[in-house]
Amino acid sequence: MNVTDLGVAVVAGVAGFGIIWGLFSLIRQQRAAPVEMFKPEPRAPVESRARLSLTELGSTWHVILGVSAQATPEEIEAGYHARLAECDRIRSAAGESAAARQAAETRRAQVGDAYEFIRQVRR
Repeated sequence: MNVTDLGVAVVAGVAGFGIIWGLFSLIRQQRAAPVEMFKPEPRAPVESRARLSLTELGSTWHVILGVSAQATPEEIEAGYHARLAECDRIRSAAGESAAARQAAETRRAQVGDAYEFIRQVRR
């Protein structure tokens, strides 16, 4: 047996091994449970009291925004931005717990709702 015959035998052995290995892998994949390709992202639980009703907003918008009930539009806007800054500071703080961040997110939604409510009413 010369070097050429030995080279052909080695190449054929490696090719045959690759084909058999590929077939066994294909069989194993077909026996395995199917993989879910479009798995929905888990969502954070939504608090049922995150949104206030219009009646609640009508009676508490000034408390939520931290202004008086007779506040001027400028005071309302300043209160709105101050409350958003408080919520954002809690949400972006590194040492805050997940519960505190969720509460800040809920509070931020209430502040936004109160601001939109009073803007619509005062127009």
